[in-house]
Amino acid sequence: MSNESGIVALFEPFDDEWKSTTRSIRINGTVTSVRLENFYWRVVSEIAEKEGIAVPQLMSALSKTAKEDTTEHTNFTSFVRVCCGRYLHTHARSGTDRQRPARSTQLEWSAQRDGKIETSPNSPFYK
Repeated sequence: MSNESGIVALFEPFDDEWKSTTRSIRINGTVTSVRLENFYWRVVSEIAEKEGIAVPQLMSALSKTAKEDTTEHTNFTSFVRVCCGRYLHTHARSGTDRQRPARSTQLEWSAQRDGKIETSPNSPFYK
């Protein structure tokens, strides 16, 4: 039972993590509104900071990848959430300290035919 209480604590509302915020962002030259939970906005900002790029640049790269992927992405915000989850999972597996800014080389985003993200070897998305 003691393990169960730790798991339940993960799902209890705290701070403003569960609240959604809509931001106007220029993605690939077009101003659009993106609505994400505050938790995901924090992760998106963290990824952009670590890569040395602005949030709109990161969102543009993700948008380009989603559009050029061979699978159908009908919901961009779902795609962003999954990317955030992959980023967090990668750091959890590697034991990387996410709190210390470890700026990697500039991301070199490009969408391949199979939809994979190609980045620098130091990037959390490197395959």
